[in-house]
Amino acid sequence: MKMNLKSVLALLLAAVMLLGLCACGGDADADANTDVDASVSPSPEVVEPGDPNLYYARVNGTRYYTQPASEPDAIPGNFQSVMAKGTAVTKVSEDGEWIQVNLPTGITAWIHSWYLECDDPATEKLRKSTLLKNRIDAKGYEPINAQIYTCMAEELNVRSEPNADSDIVGTYHTGDSVTVVEVDGNWGKTDLGWINLKYVDFD
Repeated sequence: MKMNLKSVLALLLAAVMLLGLCACGGDADADANTDVDASVSPSPEVVEPGDPNLYYARVNGTRYYTQPASEPDAIPGNFQSVMAKGTAVTKVSEDGEWIQVNLPTGITAWIHSWYLECDDPATEKLRKSTLLKNRIDAKGYEPINAQIYTCMAEELNVRSEPNADSDIVGTYHTGDSVTVVEVDGNWGKTDLGWINLKYVDFD
């Protein structure tokens, strides 16, 4: 009888030890799985392609014209009107740094490339780098990338040349967004002409 009791106790002890080993093994597997899951890198953000013919006005007061300028830095004399920032337009054709677009009103007009942003990220990146390269090749300098300012003066004169003695060819008013594509000392060139940068502030 005593031998049977010892045998039973031995079997129970062996069973308990076996259960303990199984439990430890399960925890080890769970930890290993956790480590594997934690090592998985998050998926990179996918940039969705856009419409390469869809553009948006980059600033308030973006001007559009009936014809492109005859020379790269010339200011067209056939001004039509202005549009608000974010206005969507559809590209029709290109002529140098000018893009012909269809406006929401149904009018076809020309806008300088600096004032537009393409809906498609890849097209926009290539377009901007091409604009910079062409400007550097033609002028030997790199313009600031269409730096946007806000007019702080009640009435800011726009000059035909970067000096206060040249002709006044237009004006900006307090709060107007002004995009400068070239800097010469204290003067900045916009689509209207030259302004004194001390009267504007970063947008």
